Amino acid sequence: MRMRCGTWFVLAVTLLGLCGLACGGAKDALTEKVSETVAEKVTEKALEATTGTSQVDFAADGGAVDISAMPEWLRYPGATGKAHVASAPDATSGGGDMWMMQTADPLPAVKAWYQKALSTWQQQVATETAEAVLFVAQSPSGDASVSVTISKETDGPTTVTIMHSKTAPG
Repeated sequence: MRMRCGTWFVLAVTLLGLCGLACGGAKDALTEKVSETVAEKVTEKALEATTGTSQVDFAADGGAVDISAMPEWLRYPGATGKAHVASAPDATSGGGDMWMMQTADPLPAVKAWYQKALSTWQQQVATETAEAVLFVAQSPSGDASVSVTISKETDGPTTVTIMHSKTAPG
């Protein structure tokens, strides 16, 4: 089954909502761990239903997710990984990943960094409000696409959500 942009969007929204439960809603260690496990399993099952394979990792309050598998040119310097969802390639999709990171840097600095990082990619969408920025771009060779959403809450960290997908081989 082909992993469409709309499917990624639904999964990302689900992930962000569930991560809010796992990352910020729980107050004691047991409740926090249960919330994190439930969020991971629900998201994994949703991905398995649409793509066949998945891997989901969330960071509990104050924790971090390993982002070393993320292409280095997409890793914002000093950002802390908060979530990672991976979908393995199949016959019709090249697979993809969704990462969520946080940084103390202001939104304009993060925006400028990603504009430079994506400068050789073909920009398909760019939109901005006072609280958020969205870039969608395709690689020069056309074999990959990336969506970068940067958001800032009042008195909170700047959050970067990246969806990176590859075209099926062949």
